[in-house]
Amino acid sequence: MSEETRYDPQAPEGDTGLSSQYMTKKDARWIIGVTAVLGVLMIPVYRIALDARNKTVCVAHMKDTQSAISLYATDNDNRYPIAYESGPNGEPSSPNGKVPISWVTLVKRYKAKPFTCPAADDLQHSHSVDPNDPKKSIDASVGFYGAYSGISQNDVDDPDQVVILAETSNHGSFETYNPMPFKTLEGAEVENDGFLIGWDNSNEAPNEKTQSITRLALRGTAAGSFTDAAEPRHSAGIHAITASGAKINLRGKAARTSWGRYTLTGTWSNPLVRKSAY
Repeated sequence: MSEETRYDPQAPEGDTGLSSQYMTKKDARWIIGVTAVLGVLMIPVYRIALDARNKTVCVAHMKDTQSAISLYATDNDNRYPIAYESGPNGEPSSPNGKVPISWVTLVKRYKAKPFTCPAADDLQHSHSVDPNDPKKSIDASVGFYGAYSGISQNDVDDPDQVVILAETSNHGSFETYNPMPFKTLEGAEVENDGFLIGWDNSNEAPNEKTQSITRLALRGTAAGSFTDAAEPRHSAGIHAITASGAKINLRGKAARTSWGRYTLTGTWSNPLVRKSAY
């Protein structure tokens, strides 16, 4: 290539010679500017695509969890797993002194996929004992509805409506509602509780004073205000699985409960006759 066609950094702006094959400083700035603008414009598109991908993976993991629970029930007199093994103060017991034995521990052998959602932060994960190695733990970003701990599947009055599994946030992380943290006899709070969906006035059973569900992955509900302004883990709401295996989305208002004559009704209905299952 002749000397005349090379880029001259001392040349006036826009002057590249008669047959220059090199871009000018002005051209470079223009390309960089356009690239930056396109990058900014692509951010919302990327976020939408990522949210859609996370939703798909999350639902697949939750349906796999529901299938694992059904297989567990088949092997255990058609009963759901107990929510957790309790300690002396009703708190989840920790045989290794760190994490509890929960329903996650019991159904792990039937699982093919993780108990977590890719949209959940590590801080939102609860941890349960790994049955294959008690020194290890299993992460979960989903909770089991405590009303059906150890209960027969036949005792679900409306399987298409009653939620069994829903996305949760552990121990009030990300400004979520957790007014009833478990405590040891010494008064220390138990850090792992996101595996259980409980109630605003009890971790064992609801009553006529119960107003809402706890630990759902609804950011901004720490004070107990459940409106659709609450920020769910996904744009359309948190994912939940009913007793029949159907996937539904829940937003803020869905955390509220309604008491019937003897039990809660609707999405968070609980069985009229239940044994001590913790």
